[in-house]
Amino acid sequence: MDVNFYGVVRVTRTFLPLIRKSKGRVVNLISMAGRVGCPFMSAYGASKHACIAFTESLALEMQPFNVKVLSIEPWFYKTPLLNLDMFCRDIKSQWAYASTEVREAYGADMETKAIAVAYHLCASKANVEPDLQHVVDALVDAVTSIEPNPYNQVMSHLRKVVIKLVIDFLPYEMRLKLMQLRLGRIMDGAVNSV
Repeated sequence: MDVNFYGVVRVTRTFLPLIRKSKGRVVNLISMAGRVGCPFMSAYGASKHACIAFTESLALEMQPFNVKVLSIEPWFYKTPLLNLDMFCRDIKSQWAYASTEVREAYGADMETKAIAVAYHLCASKANVEPDLQHVVDALVDAVTSIEPNPYNQVMSHLRKVVIKLVIDFLPYEMRLKLMQLRLGRIMDGAVNSV
């Protein structure tokens, strides 16, 4: 939270007087993890959700000053953040330090399941967007366009349509059930292959 959320707030507040004076723009590079929950990434997702709420609130506050406040929300792209080795090390470390109560509650194969989900999130071609240039283009558009998109969710068109349908039209319980089914298949496959 300190960097992912409070860092954004501190930097924005520092430069806001200059931005108001020049009628400039605030462009926050956030993440779709702030809109779509991901297992084993709850703290990261919460920090990004806080950034989205901050950005949307600030946009309303800055309207009287003709300051545009925008968010760029990429899906998972092939960057150092999605380093599978790092994710696996973190999972193994967290599992090693987990209390007996946590280990019993989640079961002995949870580490294997979590690594399977990490692989799916970080390395699966079906999940990771390959061309980082789309994010760069969104950032350039946010800075240079006369009427930029106030929140730009950067991902393939098909993924954008599917996520929009799931988030906007499915009841919360049904969304969770769909995600649980998908993750269950990934985790079960990992356990069955060991």
